[in-house]
Amino acid sequence: ANDKLGMTVQLRAGGSAARTAVPVSSRVLDAGAKLERGALAGALRHEQLRPLLAELHEEHFYDPVHHAIRNHIVDGAPLDENGVGLLAELDAHADADGIGEATGTELLLRLRERQLQRELRAAPVELRAELTDALTKLRERAASISA
Repeated sequence: ANDKLGMTVQLRAGGSAARTAVPVSSRVLDAGAKLERGALAGALRHEQLRPLLAELHEEHFYDPVHHAIRNHIVDGAPLDENGVGLLAELDAHADADGIGEATGTELLLRLRERQLQRELRAAPVELRAELTDALTKLRERAASISA
């Protein structure tokens, strides 16, 4: 159902051995890359989103090129040839997909949500309530932007 709806799969800790041994589908990887690119495009296009991007760290981005783009947008770090090409693509992507400030904010919050979910799956029992609360607040914030 997640693939059909174009959503990222929410893997749960403690799944069966067979399920955890199956490689992640390319569609899920594509959805993750699309989320990262959209968030970066929004922050590139809308300067007011850069502080929100600065709150995200390298571990929020799975693709090393996206790490570099994040560092460039936030800290002015130099880019290699691939990074410069992707930067131009992201600028065009923001225009083509109409990524406004609200959409950019939502995408950045979804990246943070993805990281919190990953942390929650690996968290010791004593930290789960705190992470669950943070995740709930983040989802409420994202929902208020969408509404």
